[in-house]
Order: sequence, then structure tokens, then C-alpha cells
Amino acid sequence: MKGVNQAVKTDVSRRSFLTTSAGATLAAAAGATVAGMPLSNTAMAGSHTEPSIVRDMTAANLRGAFGGESMAYMRYVLWANHAEKDEKPEIARLFRAIAESEKVHADNHFEEMGDHPGEELVASMAVFGLGSTSDNLQGGIDGEVFEVEEMYPAFLAVAKKQNEEGAIEAFEYALASEKAHIDLFEKAKEAADKGEDVDMDKIGVCDVCGYTIEGEIPDYCPVCGHSRNHFISFE
Repeated sequence: MKGVNQAVKTDVSRRSFLTTSAGATLAAAAGATVAGMPLSNTAMAGSHTEPSIVRDMTAANLRGAFGGESMAYMRYVLWANHAEKDEKPEIARLFRAIAESEKVHADNHFEEMGDHPGEELVASMAVFGLGSTSDNLQGGIDGEVFEVEEMYPAFLAVAKKQNEEGAIEAFEYALASEKAHIDLFEKAKEAADKGEDVDMDKIGVCDVCGYTIEGEIPDYCPVCGHSRNHFISFE
């Protein structure tokens, strides 16, 4: 299990995604940064963009993101089950809420592939291993940091260069959500490191963009603009 725990703690940020090399090149050319990155007008409009013809590089990035988010969904469900056995039901609830958010992201990425059907071999980076609850939370943090600092900024830069509005929206939705996930996982890990469960309010997940919030659900999602009726509550 020691080797597995070490795998969970692997520094994800040092690893490259399938299309990171090409994506990073375009990201540098576009001057993409995470801090202060504005959401696109389409993302704030409150309606999901209809799938459009996707160019090859953006299509590859959508496939990679779909694979990564799909694995994140399953990984968090498994870690939630482990937290339950570890008698930390609140951390388990957090894992399940964030799993739902990742499922929304995977759905959005898949929908944008509507005009790009076919069979493809997809390689997606992922954190593996079933360690302690604290180790698993660190694995969640590492994966989310990779997506926020490297993966989605590069994918966004490519999509913007190729004027792929639907992909831009899907990537921006995910990026905004992953930032919130980091904060929630860090709060939970602080408790787990003390051998305790986390004290957490209800968690809401927008079923349109995946935005995740602890506490009172807003009247309108701050990311996609949809009403509070679109939030799934985890209490």
C-alpha cells in the first residue's frame, strides 16, 4: 500500500497531458494565464452553446478532457466509499458532490464532440491509488491543481485560437469549478490530517456548468447564469 500511497501523492503538475505540448505552445503564443482569466460572453450568457464543427486539435483536447473528467468522477466515487469506511461521512459527501461536478464537465465535453464522431484512442492523465482519506484528498488537490494551472489554460488557448466557441464555454465552465474544488479539498484535508471528519455545510453543484459551492445556493449560478433550480444539493 505504501507504493500506492506514493502514487497518490505524485506531483501531477510535472506530468504532461496528451496534447500539452501543442497546447502549451499555443498557450504561450496567446499569453494565457490562470489568474484573472475572464469567462467568455457565451459562458456568462446562461445557455450552453450548440455543438459545432470542431477542428482536430480542439477535438483532441475535448477527448482528453472527457477522459480525465470521467476518470475523476469514478475516482471520487471510490474515494467517497473509502471515506465512509474510514468513518468520515462528511468527507465522503464532499467527494460525491465533486464527483457530480466532474460528471457535468464530462457531459459538456462529450456534447461538444457531437459533430466529431468516430473511434479514438484517448490518453488522459489521472491520479491513481487508494490510500488513507488524507492521501486521497491530496490526490484530489493535485489533480485539480493540474487542471487549473496547466490543462485547461492550454486547452482554452487552443480553442480560442481556433474560434471554437462551444469548447471555450465547456473549458471555462470546468476551469471555474476546479478552482472551487481545490479550496473544498484543502479544507477537508486539514481535518483529515488531524484524524477528524470535516465540518461542512450543504454543498450545491450546478447541473449545467458544474460550479460547486458550500453553503447557501445563490439565486443564479455565478458561472453560467442559470437559476438555483439547476443546483443539485448534497446535505
